[in-house]
Amino acid sequence: MSGTGPQDFSTLASAPTQEFVNEVSVFHDLNADYSEATLRIRQFLTAPVERTVRVSATVVETGETASWETPTLGEPYAALTLKIQNPKLWQPRGHGDPYRYTLRLVVTDVATGEVLSDIERKVGLRHVEIDQSPLPEGRLFRLMINGHQVFA
Repeated sequence: MSGTGPQDFSTLASAPTQEFVNEVSVFHDLNADYSEATLRIRQFLTAPVERTVRVSATVVETGETASWETPTLGEPYAALTLKIQNPKLWQPRGHGDPYRYTLRLVVTDVATGEVLSDIERKVGLRHVEIDQSPLPEGRLFRLMINGHQVFA
């Protein structure tokens, strides 16, 4: 079960070299009983000069952190994976809390310790499916979010 989830993107703070972060993509998978979420993060990097950088991703609410380091910025992107145990799921209006986690992404120059980029992204975790189970006279067509039927 995977998806991108409700997300938004905002800059926290950055050095004048914000061009180090070109794009951020966040995808997630939920296990069958929704007790574990896996976040797959791709932070695309660009830079005017080559340097060794460390990219760190942290789920602010849980403290889960992953980091990636490259000897040069010739790499197209940093690939990070984080797990959240017993995640709070995003729910649509009228069905519960539309909870979103805060994902913080920091790019640091390894040699100098200079923070090159510091951004946050809100990420909602949810599973969406269309139930098209067979019926004697055709098929169902139900929208299901986190295992519950939602009327839209």
